[in-house]
Amino acid sequence: MTEALFQYIWQTQQFDNRNLRTTRGERVIVIHPGYHNTDAGPDFLHAKIRIGNALWAGHVELHMQSSHWKQHRHSEDSAYHNVILHVVYHNDGDIRVPGHGEPLPTLELKPLISSPMMRIYQQFYQNQKDFACQDHFANVDEEIVVLSVQRMAVERLEEKAGRMRELWEDLGRDWLHTLFCLVARALAGPLNADSMESLVRRLHPRLLLRAKDRLVELEALIFGTAGLLNEKRDTYTAELQKHFHFWQQKHPIQTMNPAVWKYARMRPDNFVDTRLAQFAHWIHGNDAVWSKMLAAKNWKSLRAIFDIRLMH
Repeated sequence: MTEALFQYIWQTQQFDNRNLRTTRGERVIVIHPGYHNTDAGPDFLHAKIRIGNALWAGHVELHMQSSHWKQHRHSEDSAYHNVILHVVYHNDGDIRVPGHGEPLPTLELKPLISSPMMRIYQQFYQNQKDFACQDHFANVDEEIVVLSVQRMAVERLEEKAGRMRELWEDLGRDWLHTLFCLVARALAGPLNADSMESLVRRLHPRLLLRAKDRLVELEALIFGTAGLLNEKRDTYTAELQKHFHFWQQKHPIQTMNPAVWKYARMRPDNFVDTRLAQFAHWIHGNDAVWSKMLAAKNWKSLRAIFDIRLMH
């Protein structure tokens, strides 16, 4: 078992997850395993996991042995303070994080991965083809393959619809606020999606729409709330700071910690600054977006609403 293969098994959830328990006996339900992080910090970001009776959102760290947490001195690194679950191949002791009374919840996977399946996972991981399982297609009945693909498509749609409904309920059944959150998440990409949602949750559409016709004020609201106007870098940033301070005096806006935004291993077009600007331009350039969506007669007209570009 290699660490890379172990991460692959967690990412694809290829183990017996019917009755997961932490090493201390708490029930574990993996709602989302998180997004694989190839940069510094925890191995999987923005996971959603139910542990006992509580639903947690945070990061997941993987180790071959639980004692590796101490060897890597993760407790001294603030990047690991939001780890909600420690997933290990073999558990060789509890991990205690400073400031937390109880040991870090730990899930041991070694008993949950069967030896025959381990050989298949190893083949999949080492396979360089477009589809790692394609050599096994000949061993599966064609009807089963078709039905499996259809079932996975339906499950994916149901999962997306379920997450959308949860967000809608959490936002007081406000469809416009839900739409703004979903558009922001889609713009951000996996690594910054949760942070973008957190940003838009702080900025109700009523507030954004009040600044809609004045792009500089709209950008000031968005960048300021994101915590990205803290350093005076140029004349335009200084102007945004001035407008944001004005809005802060009128409304109780809670700014974000700029450290939550990820930049590593991204192309400049995907930098969060660009995505935030695109979000501002989308709001600025769209009138009555919700009514437009409801009135759309075909896919082409609906797609045009979400043709988000920066204006020059």
